[in-house]
Amino acid sequence: MKRKIWRVKKIDPLLKSILSEKLGVSPIVAQLLINRGIYTVDAARNFLSTDLNAVSRPELLKDIDKAVKRICTALEKQEKILIYGDYDADGITATALLVNFLRRLGGIVNYFVPHRINEGYGLHLRALDRAKETGHTLVITVDCGISAFDTVKKNLESNGPDIIITDHHEPPEVLPPALAVINPKRPDCDYPFKELAGVGVAMKLGQAVEKVTGGTSDMWKDFLDLVCLGTVADVVPLKGENRILVKIGLPALANTDNVGLQALLNASSIKTDHLDTRQVAFAMAPRLNAAGRLGDACLAVDLLLSDNYEDAVEITSQLNSSNQRRQKVGSMVLAEAMDMLESRPELAEKKVLVLGSETWHPGVIGIVASRIVEKFYRPTLLVSLDGDTGKGSARSISGFHMYKALEHCKDKLSAHGGHALAAGFSLPADNLEAFREAINNYAETVLKPESMIPNIELDALISLADINAELIEQLDELWPYGQGNPYPLFGCHEVSLLNYRGVGKEGAHLKMMVKEGQVTLDGIGFNLGSYAETLATRDVDLAFIPAVNQWNGRKTLQLEVKEIQPAVTGIHPQQAREEENDCVSCAEPEQYTYMDNQKELFLPGFINKQLAKCAVSENGFNFPDITLSALPPAEHPFELDDRRNFPHCEEMLARVCTKQENTVVIVNCPYQAIELFSFLTRERVIAANTVVANPLLYGSTRDIINNNSSSGGQVSVLLSTADLLCLPKGFYVDNLVLYNLPYHPQEFYTLLSECKPARVCLLYNRKENELAEGYLHSMAPEREFMAGFYNYLRAASQAYQTGFSAADAISALAAKGLNGMHPFSIGVALKVFKELNLLNYQENNGFRFELYTAPKEKLRLEDSPTYSYLQGIKRYCIKWRRLGMDFEDISDLLELV
Repeated sequence: MKRKIWRVKKIDPLLKSILSEKLGVSPIVAQLLINRGIYTVDAARNFLSTDLNAVSRPELLKDIDKAVKRICTALEKQEKILIYGDYDADGITATALLVNFLRRLGGIVNYFVPHRINEGYGLHLRALDRAKETGHTLVITVDCGISAFDTVKKNLESNGPDIIITDHHEPPEVLPPALAVINPKRPDCDYPFKELAGVGVAMKLGQAVEKVTGGTSDMWKDFLDLVCLGTVADVVPLKGENRILVKIGLPALANTDNVGLQALLNASSIKTDHLDTRQVAFAMAPRLNAAGRLGDACLAVDLLLSDNYEDAVEITSQLNSSNQRRQKVGSMVLAEAMDMLESRPELAEKKVLVLGSETWHPGVIGIVASRIVEKFYRPTLLVSLDGDTGKGSARSISGFHMYKALEHCKDKLSAHGGHALAAGFSLPADNLEAFREAINNYAETVLKPESMIPNIELDALISLADINAELIEQLDELWPYGQGNPYPLFGCHEVSLLNYRGVGKEGAHLKMMVKEGQVTLDGIGFNLGSYAETLATRDVDLAFIPAVNQWNGRKTLQLEVKEIQPAVTGIHPQQAREEENDCVSCAEPEQYTYMDNQKELFLPGFINKQLAKCAVSENGFNFPDITLSALPPAEHPFELDDRRNFPHCEEMLARVCTKQENTVVIVNCPYQAIELFSFLTRERVIAANTVVANPLLYGSTRDIINNNSSSGGQVSVLLSTADLLCLPKGFYVDNLVLYNLPYHPQEFYTLLSECKPARVCLLYNRKENELAEGYLHSMAPEREFMAGFYNYLRAASQAYQTGFSAADAISALAAKGLNGMHPFSIGVALKVFKELNLLNYQENNGFRFELYTAPKEKLRLEDSPTYSYLQGIKRYCIKWRRLGMDFEDISDLLELV
């Protein structure tokens, strides 16, 4: 077993605090979200909610309008349509989905999947010629075709059928000249989520066609079972839309009406009461894949299209046999590859392992390559040689982008395609040695020695005392797990190993009991039984997943141990990227003062300024300097990029920031500047030393820009609230991005006057506007709340209570139906009551009050200067914000009614 380095992922205490506070989750769960590339509160809420309505509109996909128009014509004229698929599980499910979908819409639809051995991957001219001969006038590819420039061009020249390509693989620089090329990874495609599987892209096409044909039943949702299966099988990241489709698709798959899927579930011996991604990936997907690996994938498509359960059972029996045969063939190929590495040490010493043989079946070399990567932790490419040609399959490791490597060596290849960690290719047999040399030369320039040592990446170091039922419940919200959203892996340092023993068949597993402090827990390490003979210490480090063990109706906490090592070995921090080391904007969290200013961090700057005006003072209320009739004019012309209610604001912001133009991004709350800073820099949208977040946390904007410039960074992006923005001299603004709509028109007009931007991009939405109106109502409570709070104070006074906390008061009022208020509403209400001479109060770690005798005459709340002013500000801001949401012409915003 190859030595592994234990690394704990970098902790971000500030961002962790923000997510924990705003989401109401454990700091441990907040850090898990950060580790999974979720840096903003909105993104986290979307991740946790998995709302199917949050998926983007299919119309955002480039060329989909052309595709839909052509498909609708074919449906109307009853043209013959051919779905051209791929032989893996993603391609198989995508083929079945689109065939069934278009048939339901009345289409004459057939399908074709190339034979892996006889024809190979991709779009083939011979198949297109057959399609033409059999009367097919439209061919739609799924999960393939993006690299088939020559084939599509020759088909076009020979007046072959129209071709619509749907694919999700990396696009080449020059796209095929098809009628439409639908691929979210196209550089010119506005679709915000780029990681859809092939079946996901096919689903989006079906969704778009249904919209145009007048469908209102959301028929595309009937195919979420197939989308789930294909997405999990293709090992795409389970984040964003993939997570939504899989989380909602798993119960749809478990309760499917598709008889083929029902038979496949039964043949895989899966209990459907809690179907999991592991069962889909390791039980269902291999059986589908087996058809295409050793024979004809059409068998698997027939299964998914079948409407007869007995026929489906017969097909699954054949798939089971194919899968068992695939396992035997794979074992033989693995043994031969290992013998080759042992007999030829010069090959084993290479950074990239490239092996070929005429006896290897091309249908299993991908799986075998994965096994070799697991053993040696080297990028591995296996080639099945057949005469003067070879078909290859590649698997890689983190730090070596396989598609880029093949692209670098494309002069040695006949064809190639794929992703960062997996790819396929073909080459002339005589080029094998030259290709091995070329890809290893490339590896010498990009693959660092430390990248060739496998890491155990721990999400966090925690204590056994942190593990409880509440944590397990919150962790369940991260389900389903998979690529891009792995099971949470924690580390615990220096725990006492009380006892351990091998259990299971031949002691394959390790049962143990561990203790830290006063906490003792059981642990089980599957396939770690060999450790029972080698552990020579009682103080160990554990890498584990917290779990619940159910036995005889009893639930107990348990550690699912993944690795164990002597405590003296050590756990290392994850290495930071070079550009983070000297960046002032990435200062260590201990330098922040945010913990002393929680209110300033989480409250909108505008609201906070109004509350500051309402502070208790012997001098009474200080009216803020807002003159509604004398707002600064906005004479500077600008180009408007209106993206209001765009569903993926972060991605659109990233596009603006990558233009390498000076950009000012306006948010309402300081914490939003911090989370957007994390998003832009951690996702490598822009270098960390070229962006400055809110000066509330970091000090003077000018000082930070000067410091960043001295460290080699030319600042181009400023993230700030409107009230704290301070433009340095010489910073000419190209883009003003309103990530949030400013609360008051004075803020908006001032931004235009100071920034004088060439472009203004509007990224705010109705959900954000509802939150803003909630803050305004809390800042200026209405009569019902004021009356309810006064009755609360009277009841407390009658019970001889003279003190209370804002949180307790808000909770008590919410119980009486007065919901939606913030704790700061209490201070506002007390100030109003004091101005009306109803009470006196003091604030010091809560409130102490003295209620005066109630006046005989009925008082008017408007007699309070605080109440009157705040109500006026609230009404004006709400009117302004609704105008900002609904305007049709920008001139409406530039002129106050």
